[in-house]
Amino acid sequence: MAVDLKDNANLKAACEAVLAHNRELPWYQSWLKKLSEFLRKVQDADQEEFCSTAFQELLWESEVITKTGMGTVNVSEVIADPGVAECLWSIRASLKTGDIHLQDQVLKEGWRELNQLVAPPLVRRNPRLKSIVFLQRCAQPN
Repeated sequence: MAVDLKDNANLKAACEAVLAHNRELPWYQSWLKKLSEFLRKVQDADQEEFCSTAFQELLWESEVITKTGMGTVNVSEVIADPGVAECLWSIRASLKTGDIHLQDQVLKEGWRELNQLVAPPLVRRNPRLKSIVFLQRCAQPN
């Protein structure tokens, strides 16, 4: 029987069931460790490190949180653009306020601004999945 995942209670129960089933598996434990280390690195970076090309490459190209799949979008121009790095730093810094309602607004506005910056002609194709994954990285609690 199919579960209606449009219903929040059903979706939450399905997620909890999957987590309970996988929580102790070695691959899941390994992924959690890598994820925790990666998110800590993002949270601990100061503005100079965060805006560096090397760190931006790590953010845009890392597949620690999720694999981006077979589709590839060249983000080399995005990585090298200091305006994009500053936008992302601003989003990250604004998310540290602790006000959950403000964070929701920051993410919405940040998504809008990021999509304006990371669009043609800077890139041939808009890297939306990579942008979503980036915002997930920034939104993780301290």
